[in-house]
Amino acid sequence: MRHNQQHQARRLFFAALAGTAVALGAGCFADGAWAVPTKVTWEAEKPANREAPWTVKAASKNDIKKKLVAGTGYIRHPMLWPPKERPKDAKVPPKRLVYEFTAPKTATYYFWAKVWWYDECSNSFWVGFDKDVPAADWISLSFKERAPKEKTYVFGEDATYKRWHWVRYHSGDLATGGGVRLTKGKHKLYVRAREDGLSMDRFLLISDRDYIAVGQYG
Repeated sequence: MRHNQQHQARRLFFAALAGTAVALGAGCFADGAWAVPTKVTWEAEKPANREAPWTVKAASKNDIKKKLVAGTGYIRHPMLWPPKERPKDAKVPPKRLVYEFTAPKTATYYFWAKVWWYDECSNSFWVGFDKDVPAADWISLSFKERAPKEKTYVFGEDATYKRWHWVRYHSGDLATGGGVRLTKGKHKLYVRAREDGLSMDRFLLISDRDYIAVGQYG
């Protein structure tokens, strides 16, 4: 009888311990305390400002059926071919998108984008937080030429092509692990073309560095 009571007590103890671990798993350490990550998401096809040739596209029946796209559509930068259609003057920046969002609190945020790349020549764009990307031609500014303090960087350049997938942005700021420090309140995200033939479906900012965005909504 006593043995059974001890066995039952052990089972209850480990069950409670497992429950605590699951509950804690939903958060992360922040300033020495356990906290639920702050998360902000929005649809890429709903910019506050859009310049052509950026185009809003409706999701296909296949995208909707297989839940490949969040919402009802996505935004796309078409192929500009022949190359003569691309800007030649380095003082004329590629066309941009501007998004407005609100950070619920001051924190270091990690930026994810759900994207579709055509190939290795169509897998990146410029991003700038609260600062527009400076005038440049399509790919003249390399990652190393952007100072982290300017908050304008290259996004993408991974090797997953012709399917929707999430990519995390790395600011180059090693002190934050590639994150961007944002104060509580309203902010702007600037996006400019660096290459053509790419699409974007959804954006996500989160204060958890270890978070992995997956699936339809991230």
